[in-house]
Amino acid sequence: MIRQISLPTLTLAGATGSAAGTVTSIAPISGELLAARIVYTGGTSTEDVTISTVGGGATLLAVANNEASGWYYPRVQACNNTAGSALTLEGTEVYPVCQAFEDYVKVVVAAGGTAGNTVDVSLVMRR
Repeated sequence: MIRQISLPTLTLAGATGSAAGTVTSIAPISGELLAARIVYTGGTSTEDVTISTVGGGATLLAVANNEASGWYYPRVQACNNTAGSALTLEGTEVYPVCQAFEDYVKVVVAAGGTAGNTVDVSLVMRR
Protein backbone atom coordinates (compact mmCIF):
# COMPACT_ATOMS: atom_id res chain seq x y z
CA MET A 1 0.00 0.00 0.00
CA ILE A 2 1.32 3.44 -0.91
CA ARG A 3 0.36 6.45 1.18
CA GLN A 4 1.33 10.10 1.52
CA ILE A 5 2.07 11.35 5.04
CA SER A 6 2.17 15.07 5.80
CA LEU A 7 4.35 16.17 8.68
CA PRO A 8 3.31 19.15 10.85
CA THR A 9 4.07 22.56 9.32
CA LEU A 10 7.40 23.99 10.45
CA THR A 11 7.40 27.76 11.07
CA LEU A 12 10.86 29.32 11.18
CA ALA A 13 11.83 31.51 14.11
CA GLY A 14 14.81 33.73 14.81
CA ALA A 15 16.67 36.50 13.06
CA THR A 16 16.06 36.97 9.36
CA GLY A 17 18.83 35.29 7.43
CA SER A 18 19.45 32.72 10.16
CA ALA A 19 15.97 31.66 11.22
CA ALA A 20 15.61 27.95 11.90
CA GLY A 21 13.24 25.35 13.25
CA THR A 22 12.56 21.70 13.96
CA VAL A 23 9.42 19.59 13.76
CA THR A 24 8.83 15.90 14.49
CA SER A 25 6.11 13.59 13.18
CA ILE A 26 3.24 13.05 15.62
CA ALA A 27 3.48 9.25 15.25
CA PRO A 28 6.10 6.75 14.09
CA ILE A 29 6.27 6.24 10.32
CA SER A 30 7.10 2.86 8.81
CA GLY A 31 7.81 1.50 5.36
CA GLU A 32 9.98 2.39 2.40
CA LEU A 33 10.49 6.06 1.52
CA LEU A 34 9.59 6.46 -2.16
CA ALA A 35 9.53 10.26 -2.39
CA ALA A 36 9.57 13.44 -0.33
CA ARG A 37 7.95 16.77 -1.16
CA ILE A 38 9.22 20.01 0.33
CA VAL A 39 7.07 23.14 0.01
CA TYR A 40 8.51 26.52 1.02
CA THR A 41 6.14 29.43 1.71
CA GLY A 42 6.44 33.00 2.90
CA GLY A 43 9.14 34.52 0.76
CA THR A 44 12.49 33.78 -0.70
CA SER A 45 15.46 32.63 1.29
CA THR A 46 17.87 29.77 0.87
CA GLU A 47 17.47 27.17 3.55
CA ASP A 48 19.11 23.88 4.50
CA VAL A 49 16.54 21.13 5.12
CA THR A 50 17.42 17.79 6.68
CA ILE A 51 14.88 14.98 7.06
CA SER A 52 16.01 12.20 9.40
CA THR A 53 14.81 9.48 11.73
CA VAL A 54 14.74 10.36 15.42
CA GLY A 55 15.82 7.12 17.10
CA GLY A 56 18.40 5.90 14.63
CA GLY A 57 19.51 9.29 13.38
CA ALA A 58 19.55 8.11 9.75
CA THR A 59 19.50 10.97 7.25
CA LEU A 60 16.69 10.32 4.78
CA LEU A 61 17.22 13.50 2.72
CA ALA A 62 19.42 16.60 2.97
CA VAL A 63 18.82 19.60 0.70
CA ALA A 64 21.17 22.57 1.03
CA ASN A 65 20.76 26.22 -0.03
CA ASN A 66 17.36 25.73 -1.59
CA GLU A 67 14.27 27.91 -1.93
CA ALA A 68 12.37 26.04 -4.67
CA SER A 69 9.58 23.68 -3.68
CA GLY A 70 9.84 20.25 -5.25
CA TRP A 71 9.77 16.48 -5.19
CA TYR A 72 12.81 14.42 -4.23
CA TYR A 73 13.42 10.69 -4.66
CA PRO A 74 16.13 9.72 -2.16
CA ARG A 75 17.84 6.34 -2.49
CA VAL A 76 20.55 4.50 -0.57
CA GLN A 77 23.21 2.02 -1.64
CA ALA A 78 22.02 -1.58 -1.22
CA CYS A 79 24.14 -3.67 1.13
CA ASN A 80 24.75 -7.37 1.59
CA ASN A 81 22.77 -8.37 4.66
CA THR A 82 25.42 -10.77 5.97
CA ALA A 83 28.70 -8.95 5.30
CA GLY A 84 27.41 -5.38 5.16
CA SER A 85 29.34 -4.69 1.97
CA ALA A 86 27.87 -2.55 -0.81
CA LEU A 87 26.03 -4.41 -3.55
CA THR A 88 26.58 -3.30 -7.13
CA LEU A 89 25.16 -4.02 -10.55
CA GLU A 90 27.72 -5.86 -12.68
CA GLY A 91 30.40 -5.17 -10.07
CA THR A 92 30.72 -1.42 -10.68
CA GLU A 93 27.37 0.36 -10.88
CA VAL A 94 25.62 1.58 -7.73
CA TYR A 95 22.58 -0.50 -6.77
CA PRO A 96 20.12 2.10 -5.37
CA VAL A 97 17.16 1.09 -3.22
CA CYS A 98 14.51 2.89 -1.20
CA GLN A 99 15.32 3.53 2.48
CA ALA A 100 13.20 1.37 4.80
CA PHE A 101 12.63 2.46 8.42
CA GLU A 102 10.22 2.53 11.33
CA ASP A 103 10.68 5.58 13.52
CA TYR A 104 9.56 9.12 14.19
CA VAL A 105 10.74 11.53 11.49
CA LYS A 106 12.32 14.91 12.22
CA VAL A 107 12.65 17.88 9.86
CA VAL A 108 15.33 20.46 10.68
CA VAL A 109 15.66 23.76 8.80
CA ALA A 110 18.84 25.73 9.35
CA ALA A 111 21.12 28.28 7.72
CA GLY A 112 19.53 31.20 5.97
CA GLY A 113 15.85 31.04 6.82
CA THR A 114 13.56 34.04 7.11
CA ALA A 115 11.51 34.34 10.31
CA GLY A 116 7.86 33.47 9.74
CA ASN A 117 8.47 31.37 6.62
CA THR A 118 7.01 27.89 6.68
CA VAL A 119 8.21 24.56 5.36
CA ASP A 120 5.82 21.67 4.70
CA VAL A 121 7.14 18.16 4.17
CA SER A 122 5.20 15.17 2.84
CA LEU A 123 6.57 11.66 2.57
CA VAL A 124 5.32 9.05 0.09
CA MET A 125 5.71 5.67 1.76
CA ARG A 126 5.23 2.07 0.64
CA ARG A 127 4.27 -0.34 3.35
